[in-house]
Amino acid sequence: MLPANTALILRFLGWGYDDYQVSKSDVITIEWYSVSPQPTEQEIIDAGNDLTTIDGQLFSEWFAEHGGDSALTLRRKAKDQLSATTDMPALVRALMLITMDEINTLRAQHSLPARTPAQLKTAIRNKLNAGDADS
Repeated sequence: MLPANTALILRFLGWGYDDYQVSKSDVITIEWYSVSPQPTEQEIIDAGNDLTTIDGQLFSEWFAEHGGDSALTLRRKAKDQLSATTDMPALVRALMLITMDEINTLRAQHSLPARTPAQLKTAIRNKLNAGDADS
């Protein structure tokens, strides 16, 4: 019988979210989208016994977010800076607002609503979370 944290174990084993779908009901089942060889039920159970988590997060991810991985550490610092936009240098804030104004000018030409500073911050935070700004 597969453990309740099967999805977390599969991430620990290196599987991406687009490789499988875990369904939870009376019995946990996995629908595989990947054609690569999948782990057996016993391999999943064994990996679960070796899995280390902190507050439901993989230890490797937690470690990276707390300074163990330079790319994720930079993401965390950038998100912290984004949350404190009033502390940003005026030049950076001005650049963000000019960019937003230019985008809104183009959006208006296509009868689209203007973006707000809050929407801009959310879009930037999403790019940081996705790792799109890592390099």
